[in-house]
Amino acid sequence: MPDISKLTTRKVAQGPLPTGDEVPGAQLLSIPVSKIRRSPFQPRKHFSEERRQELRASIRERGLVEPVTLEPDPNDAGFYWLISGENRWRAHLDLLEETGDAKWSSIAAIVRPSAPASDSRADALISNLQRASLTPLEEGDGYRNMAKEDGLTAEQIAKKVGLGSDRIERCMRIAAGPEALRQAMEEGIRVPKLDAEGKPEVRLNPDGSVKMQLVQSPRGEKEIPEPVLTVRVIRELTIAEEMAKLYSHLVREAPKNQPKWAEREFRKHLEYVLMHDLEKRRVVEYVKRIRTGGRGAEKQAKEVVAEKPLKLAALPRGTPFVSNERQLFIQKDALADMTPAQRASLREELSALLRQLSGDRAESASGDD
Repeated sequence: MPDISKLTTRKVAQGPLPTGDEVPGAQLLSIPVSKIRRSPFQPRKHFSEERRQELRASIRERGLVEPVTLEPDPNDAGFYWLISGENRWRAHLDLLEETGDAKWSSIAAIVRPSAPASDSRADALISNLQRASLTPLEEGDGYRNMAKEDGLTAEQIAKKVGLGSDRIERCMRIAAGPEALRQAMEEGIRVPKLDAEGKPEVRLNPDGSVKMQLVQSPRGEKEIPEPVLTVRVIRELTIAEEMAKLYSHLVREAPKNQPKWAEREFRKHLEYVLMHDLEKRRVVEYVKRIRTGGRGAEKQAKEVVAEKPLKLAALPRGTPFVSNERQLFIQKDALADMTPAQRASLREELSALLRQLSGDRAESASGDD
């Protein structure tokens, strides 16, 4: 086994690194970071800058705790594909650029023999799944790539990555959705913010008058009140899946002479769902009414939002709190008898409200600049 102290700044006293003996033919080596390339099979596209900074600080202080995993690049001798450990590799690149210290020019790596492309695709997915670092979109893109390139069914992919076929199919459906859905899941979509009465808020001038903006219409430019916008992101897998179902329905219903109709209609429905911040139960009902209804289906679907909110009197005796997507009711005299699970649930609800308030303040501040 190579001398660990020459492979990493991590102290030997902290314990030995993996040797690579777990994989037949694998070796623990010191590889120049400039000889490492991102694997074409890497499904992950988004990396947290905050996580990257934390990791960089940790590696600077303590050294590398776990080596990266590489395979020889079959197309370029002397170079390697990165199978796992992209954040660690990037941290080394950052530290080398920042300090110029040669000790960051190489990284400890388990170099294993080249594997068939189908195995590399599966391994890259599994590595990220085990770290819970993939979004449903990235998962779905990875599964769709395996299905396309390797000819695998959802059941075969499930066996290969060790997950249920139901999740595989759900992620694949979402990944096959329109670009607007991808945007709503990755970075969010700006939609009008609603006030306490459920009406779009508008920006005001210093004198208190409504701020107006010019917009393009089929009949030319016109002035409309400028709304207060907020960014909404789809975080629930069920909501994303329901919206993907809605898009498939719109594609089937689209007039033959209007190729962009489905995208326009989907964007309208998506913005409506995000603007009203519907919980998944109501999104399911909204999509169901659109898909099964005929004339007037959109009006019926919007009645989901207009349903009366839960009244305080409807709370069962002894219930500490009840919430929906618009309101949170708390009975103070019942808080002392809450179970640990109820306390945790209430803390989560209140934390979400505080995060939303903080986000609204930041949004308002950015809009005033």
